[in-house]
Amino acid sequence: MNLEVDNSEWDVHLKRTLEKWMAPGLAVTVLKDKELVYSRGSGYRDIDNKLEMTRDTIHPIASCTKSFTSTALAMLVDEGKLEWNTSIHEIIPQFRLKDSVASRHVTIAVVVT
Repeated sequence: MNLEVDNSEWDVHLKRTLEKWMAPGLAVTVLKDKELVYSRGSGYRDIDNKLEMTRDTIHPIASCTKSFTSTALAMLVDEGKLEWNTSIHEIIPQFRLKDSVASRHVTIAVVVT
């Protein structure tokens, strides 16, 4: 996928996406090799008050982050970059919970119920 396009092409695509999905607004950030390629909001975050969506608008997605995170971790395990049951402290040494014992013992694990 060629990400090196000018912002006007991204803007057109963003506008078309809003129309296609009949969404009030959305925000998009594109990174390639840790470099920011594009970041913009379009449409409205609040239609009644005509408040525009920005790239910094906070989107409450609730528990969906759990599935994103577990999928990303599973992909890293599949690629051999990480193993299940690895201590979070081995990956992110600055990781801290309120309970220091819990902080040292949190692991990436698969739980099948």
